[in-house]
Amino acid sequence: MTQYKGAYWPPTPEIAKALNVDAVVEGSVMRIGDRVPIAAQLIDAPNDKHLWARSYERDSRDVLALQDEVALANRTPDQYRADAR
Repeated sequence: MTQYKGAYWPPTPEIAKALNVDAVVEGSVMRIGDRVPIAAQLIDAPNDKHLWARSYERDSRDVLALQDEVALANRTPDQYRADAR
């Protein structure tokens, strides 16, 4: 959500309440030469607790594969079960 991008944003519990969500993914994407590193972390929003963090990096020509890798790695068990049906 671009409204929460920049130097200041409200506390995570406040963002989660506004978005009506239980968890928030925070992260950064950079481009360094031909490489695209991504850092992502999942926050239990109501409690403002860090649940996990992961880093990913690929060649910029593989950016769609990188997008898929990040999306698949951050799925819940329920989402995997839904896809298996």
